[in-house]
Amino acid sequence: MPLPVPDVILTNLQAITFDEQKPFARTIGIKKDRIVFVGEKEVTVGSGNKIKVIDCSGKTALPGFIDAHLHLFALVHSLMHIDLSVQNNIRSVTDMVNEIKKKADKLPSDTWIRGRGYDEFYLKEKRHPTRHDLDHASTHHPIKISHRTGLVHVLNTLALKKVGIHSCTPDPPEGIIDRDYKTGEPTGILYGLGEFLAERIPPLGEQELEEGIKKANELLLAAGITSCHEASAKNGEKEWNRLTQWKKLALFSPRVIMMTGYPPPPDSTCLPIRDELSLGPVKVMISEITGVLSPKEGELVEIVSSLQGKGKQVALHALEEEHIFVALKAIKNAQIRFPQVPLRHRIEHCSLCPPTLAKEIAKEGIVVVTQPGFIYYYGDKYLSAVPPEKQSFLYPLKTLRQAGVTVAGSSDTPVSPINPLVAIYGAVSRCTHSGSRVAPSEAITVKEALAIYTKYGAVSASEEWAKGSLSVGKFADIVLLDRNPLGIPLEEIRNIRVIATIIGGKMAWIRDTCQSYFFC
Repeated sequence: MPLPVPDVILTNLQAITFDEQKPFARTIGIKKDRIVFVGEKEVTVGSGNKIKVIDCSGKTALPGFIDAHLHLFALVHSLMHIDLSVQNNIRSVTDMVNEIKKKADKLPSDTWIRGRGYDEFYLKEKRHPTRHDLDHASTHHPIKISHRTGLVHVLNTLALKKVGIHSCTPDPPEGIIDRDYKTGEPTGILYGLGEFLAERIPPLGEQELEEGIKKANELLLAAGITSCHEASAKNGEKEWNRLTQWKKLALFSPRVIMMTGYPPPPDSTCLPIRDELSLGPVKVMISEITGVLSPKEGELVEIVSSLQGKGKQVALHALEEEHIFVALKAIKNAQIRFPQVPLRHRIEHCSLCPPTLAKEIAKEGIVVVTQPGFIYYYGDKYLSAVPPEKQSFLYPLKTLRQAGVTVAGSSDTPVSPINPLVAIYGAVSRCTHSGSRVAPSEAITVKEALAIYTKYGAVSASEEWAKGSLSVGKFADIVLLDRNPLGIPLEEIRNIRVIATIIGGKMAWIRDTCQSYFFC
């Protein structure tokens, strides 16, 4: 049977395909949204032929990167907030206050000011700011800033008043209001109260949301991301409708899988957009923000078993050893109760995981979705905060892989910047931003690190039939790089630039300096 005639041919490539039958290629043929051939020889087409041939001048092609755990809605909001991250050179509470004050000086009184991305470890003072610090930025504007994790928020005095927090306010069930131990007055620091605040602070307007999603789209495409998994445990019908709107208005190009909270909305209310938007696993947070495990162990077992019985994949947020153990126990119990329903459950993060648990994760067929970029961006903090005897358990990529665990990569953005190539560098070098090394024995190869952002990202969503490799019949989701990660010194990997991002055979993004190069 003859192969379909392609519409577009990419030739003169160094393609790393992740197809076991043909691991490297020089040419890729695309028809509509699919790959129709992958060849080892360059191709020329005679004049008058309608096939568009793009000479890629030896550039490197990979399957489009898959970010298997990010927070798109939080990213959209953060892009409309003041950037208080160390990456924006915010290195002290004073820097933070000055940055907020610049914004306040331009806004009418009583306008809410929002900031995001600080981390107390990287501040000179080594502490969270307080309401008194933020009052130095403005007492006429309510101010709310959020930690890079989104788990801690700080309000100034006016903002506390507007959301109804004062000395007699009891701690909400889901979090803690920090208080001055002498006076009992709120310090402005709030732990785990994101939902509480969302119900009391005016949301962004439609125009701001549209601007934010356009910025997010540009960021992801410039990073070579062709698919992403929206990982909020609060997602429901409202968020689905928002994503549907953005897709229909062509405001966001990467394919999206949306996780939902528990209980999930009915499938009938979340109708997928073919190949563009679909429902993913049910996300459940395992945490101890208030000092008590939530959900309780027995409750988690029932939640996971209930979802297993209905054929629904779960994604359990579990950072540390105790949480991973509880997650494992719940999944194992569910699979014993409903063995006839084989599912690829996930553990999200798995940040501090000893070898004994890695073996158990493999035994249960659980996928780990983790964040190697944290090694580079926040590794110095881990080396300071994690006891030396446990540091070898930090993001143990090699141990997990050797145990037989499928590991997929992600950014968790806006918790960390979106840059798969920096994350790949972190996975291979185990180097932090300062040059220290985190658990160097857990380094994996460049090829293995590339696979967790391509091949195994697809496996984590049971989409390996359509994504994750440059194979005939799969989506033509491709990222072009200016250098080959397999052929350059390790230190240069983090500086590789994305040249173009192709989704479904269409050029979704191209670097400005390359427009004429691709004559698109």
